[in-house]
Amino acid sequence: MCSFDIESCDPAKLRTLKLDAADTPFVRQRIAHAYFEEDIASTVFLSKASFISNKRWQTKSDFPNRKGLIIDARINPYINISSLNWNFGKADNAWMTAIYFNPDFEVRLFDDDPAIGDNSKPVRTASFRPGAEIFISKVKQFIDTKRKYRFAYSFKINHHSNGQDGEVFNSEDRLWGKKGFVNTYNGDFSDDLLLAFNAMVFRNSKDQNHLFFLKTGYSTTTGITQQLAQYKLYGTDRLNLMSSWAWRPLYRTIINGKKRYDETGYHVERMRIELYTTYILNPMNVGAIYNLQKAKFTDRINFHVTGHWRVPGFVAAGLFVETGYYGQDTYNIYLQQSAWFAKFGLSFGLFKYKQSPILSEGG
Repeated sequence: MCSFDIESCDPAKLRTLKLDAADTPFVRQRIAHAYFEEDIASTVFLSKASFISNKRWQTKSDFPNRKGLIIDARINPYINISSLNWNFGKADNAWMTAIYFNPDFEVRLFDDDPAIGDNSKPVRTASFRPGAEIFISKVKQFIDTKRKYRFAYSFKINHHSNGQDGEVFNSEDRLWGKKGFVNTYNGDFSDDLLLAFNAMVFRNSKDQNHLFFLKTGYSTTTGITQQLAQYKLYGTDRLNLMSSWAWRPLYRTIINGKKRYDETGYHVERMRIELYTTYILNPMNVGAIYNLQKAKFTDRINFHVTGHWRVPGFVAAGLFVETGYYGQDTYNIYLQQSAWFAKFGLSFGLFKYKQSPILSEGG
């Protein structure tokens, strides 16, 4: 067992502790934070770098994007910037918080297409989404070992832009798109501030080998590029739903030598499956600005399913496969594209893993 040096304790072992009513509020709150931070790791998307992706992108413009993708990567780390975790209130009824910085960056490397003037492997209008998310819950939600479900809330803010300053819409027919459609070559895109409000529920299996998670919420923008707002081409208000299941079986390491090392009873994540969907609520149009049409259901919904497998022996690296649909592409100025897609590549981030000087996985 651990001596309440919480930084060195495995939360999976902490969950088996029978807490004494005489334990100080400080000890109980620190244990609750250990649970809380472990569960937060399951609420965030792992970063993904896809080196195999589909090459057919069906768009709403008359000129489909003919270029294939060499790399489609989203680097999405969550960095805890509140290691002390502030508490508000007393004892088990206190509110606890955890703040994470999220320097989100997405890039697509397109295969060159001489037909539209490319002479290199271009990166077009990368997405920058720096932001932060604060997670809030009560100590009693995570300290009661008889509680099947644990609830929490979060509030997130972030900016989204592509660093371009070209015309938003093509003023004439171009090699990469027709007049009146968004300029995917160097079109200006900016969403000054995105606000998201979420509620979450966590549930561990009885043996702690499985973690189930559900997150639902609402997001709204406060400053989309003026021309996009004028023609109501962008989804500014959305309902969001994310669910995940993580398989984290017990792992044991034994090394026999002059001294016997035996670490038993800690959980190591092997697999994670994520489901994400979002639906646009606000009035929205599609098509060229000279011939706008009302958005349909298929223009408003985005969803994808992702399976992650952590590579044995690696703390934070795995492989992923993903399939889904964009009714409105989330890649900045490419918002007028719709696509079914499939991806395969590397994933990395907050896998559940115990750091150990003697840990060496064999499978």
